[in-house]
Order: sequence, then structure tokens, then C-alpha cells
Amino acid sequence: MIHVKNSVASWLGVFCLLVSAGCDSITSGPNANIEFEDSILGIQKGDQVYLLGAPVAEVGRASIVNGKAFVSVSLRDDNIFRPDQQVLFYIASDQQKPGRRCLVAVIHSLPAAAGKPRFRGFGSKTEMMLRMAAEKAESWWKGLGISN
Repeated sequence: MIHVKNSVASWLGVFCLLVSAGCDSITSGPNANIEFEDSILGIQKGDQVYLLGAPVAEVGRASIVNGKAFVSVSLRDDNIFRPDQQVLFYIASDQQKPGRRCLVAVIHSLPAAAGKPRFRGFGSKTEMMLRMAAEKAESWWKGLGISN
């Protein structure tokens, strides 16, 4: 009997360890690197990332690689963005935390082009919208057989 209790206790301990390890991986989430085409001024570690007004990630480390700014974000759930989606981000004032900045995610209607980053960032909403509109127009022109 003692052997069975120890065995059950051991399995219960292993089960609890696996469950808690699984929870840690869920809360920490996967990382995504956002490539910015311009300044990331004002973004700090711990700033929120919003999608449709809901917090979906947290800003991690910022870095400069080959003259481009990159911001790492920790997604709360790796199923937030489908693998085929191109996601654009812009820097804005955080309405939930006055005096802080945030990133706002917008899912682009076009998938990421081959060889292009899937996650791209912009210094403002206006700049992001202009780029989105230009890319959409270019896609329509190609679809109509019109080249520039």
C-alpha cells in the first residue's frame, strides 16, 4: 500500500509540475519582433500592445539592427494573429495609462509579401494608413494588369 501511495503521489507531483509549466508558457507567450521604418521614440519596456482596444501583448526590448529599429513584444496568446496575416503597428498615446505610449495593432488586408517582415511598425497612425492604402492600391493595379 505504501508503494502505491508513493507512486500516486509521484504521478500527482509530475502532473502538477506539467500543469504549472504549461501555465507559465501561456502567460509568457511567444515573442514577435516588429520592424519599424522610423523612430520608436517614447516606446518603453512594459508598454501595452492593443488590438481592437484589448491588450494583447507587452513591449519587451528595443534594438537597432542594420540601421532599423526593432521592438520585441510578448504576445499573451500565440493564436492572436494567424500565420498568414500581416500585422501593422503604430505608436500612440495609451488611453489607459496617461503619460505612457502604446502600440496599436492593425491586421492588414494583404498577407505579407515574400521576403518582407510580417510585423511592421510606424511612428504614427497616419503614416501607417498611408502605407496601407498605397500597398492596397498597388495590389489592385497588379490585379488589373497595370504596372507602374
